[in-house]
Amino acid sequence: MTSTLATIGLLRLALAGLAQESTPEELAVTVGRDGLAIVREVRSAQLGAGRGSLRILNVAPRLLPETVSMRALNQPELVRLEEQSAWFEVLSVERALENLSGRPVALKRFHESGVEELSGRLLFPPVVGSPAGEMRLPLYLEQTDGQIRLLDDAEIVLDALPSGDWNRMRLDWRLECQRADRYRFELLYATRGLSWSADWQLRVNSEATASDLSVVVTIDNRSGMALRAARLSVQEEGVLHAIADAATIAREGALQSVIATVRNVALTATPTYVVPRFAVAGAAADDTTAVVRRFDLATDTAGRIGRALPSGQVRTIVLDSRNRPWMSPARAVAATRGDTLPPFFGEPITGLRGSAVRQASGPDEVWQAFVTNHRAEPAELDIAIPLAEHERLVVPQDSASGRVAGWGLARLHVAARSTATLTLTVKSP
Repeated sequence: MTSTLATIGLLRLALAGLAQESTPEELAVTVGRDGLAIVREVRSAQLGAGRGSLRILNVAPRLLPETVSMRALNQPELVRLEEQSAWFEVLSVERALENLSGRPVALKRFHESGVEELSGRLLFPPVVGSPAGEMRLPLYLEQTDGQIRLLDDAEIVLDALPSGDWNRMRLDWRLECQRADRYRFELLYATRGLSWSADWQLRVNSEATASDLSVVVTIDNRSGMALRAARLSVQEEGVLHAIADAATIAREGALQSVIATVRNVALTATPTYVVPRFAVAGAAADDTTAVVRRFDLATDTAGRIGRALPSGQVRTIVLDSRNRPWMSPARAVAATRGDTLPPFFGEPITGLRGSAVRQASGPDEVWQAFVTNHRAEPAELDIAIPLAEHERLVVPQDSASGRVAGWGLARLHVAARSTATLTLTVKSP
């Protein structure tokens, strides 16, 4: 199979001899973390015996033509794709140019003596409204040297596929069919312009005894086409997270879907100093941060959710005694496999401050943690440090340690109005 992509630009082309067009009957989209999405469509078309042509419309304008594959679902051995051409078509030049107002552009003017190349930004769209209706303007180009050129005619060179319902990408196929019939076929391709993010939220009641957890996934559509009645999913590290069936996302739109929610989860609250291992490694000892409350959900919570959860940003919302909400800064949270949940970090605890210094790096990373207690009574708290899956935390023998979902924990006692220190060693295999 050969594939040819037409030059990106203001292209309007009619290819003669194509017998029919095909539109999607089924649509499934999986969005990856790398900015690419895989689109699966099911279409049908009546094909005659021998060599013929088929036009494929309503594919994503930002598709990668080299990733297109086709397979007949009924009797695939009877249909072979011999040649493919991919064309980007601008159906309305005026609407395309409207969006270029104020943006940098490159222009070409053709003269008998050669081609003149210009660059700058358009000051006005070529078509503007007036009391008498739409009025066409010449091109006003502000050049990089500050001069303004008035151009009666020029060709605009685009550096990317503009999005909108005034353009489209189409595929033209040359097929070899051994028997005339109506065929259903599967169309697979990768496209740019789709992305996703996940937001976790933990709501803690004023007594810090129970909480509600929700996870929302947002799919952002900048692919240049509307997704209608699509089965949507997102993929991360080989795990597929189903989002919705028969959902619709408009062009330049977004869809939010709650993929997990659990209510009235029992929890425990523990004072914790979080070592900023990746944020400010090597910070000075006087660079102090507050000790916060750490919330650990009941051990059966992951089973109640019953599914893996994607990585994203997590926020903890804590209600005080008057039901006024306090919200933590957003923090990165790793994906889960459905068996455990990470800890959640809440509001600062008055009178407790911590700091940490990285003393050694390499296979064994050594940290010195300091916690100062300004209160009149002693404090028992945990030191938490983020760990990769292959790492483990080692502390002195007189200190208890543990691990929970990507975090190493070490217990520390701090006397009243004093400072305590603890050495943390992160070991790699």
